[in-house]
Amino acid sequence: MESQSTSFFTQYKERIEQYVQNRLRLIQLQLTQKVAEVSSNLTWWLLMALVVFFLMMSFSIMLGYYFAQLTHSVPLGFACLSGIYLVMVLLLLAFRKSIRKKVKDSVIQSMLDTKPETHESP
Repeated sequence: MESQSTSFFTQYKERIEQYVQNRLRLIQLQLTQKVAEVSSNLTWWLLMALVVFFLMMSFSIMLGYYFAQLTHSVPLGFACLSGIYLVMVLLLLAFRKSIRKKVKDSVIQSMLDTKPETHESP
């Protein structure tokens, strides 16, 4: 009887060890998938920010010269543009908590999202 129970426990011990190893591997794969999703989103947003930065730089130079033409003074035209950017910075500072909260919520949602993804065909 004792050898039978030892065999029983040995068999289930191996099954439990295999189950635990499989669960750990599954968790590792799920974590890898989420990290890959978040890093690809981050990379995409950084590339978009870079493109928008260069577009804004070009637009800023054009707008600065436009204001210079309106005011008949290059320094005054670019000062007007600086004033506009100062107002934008103040608005960002005023709403920074809500912006940060939305970004945090978005990252958390993307990390905890468990719905299956549909792959878009190009």
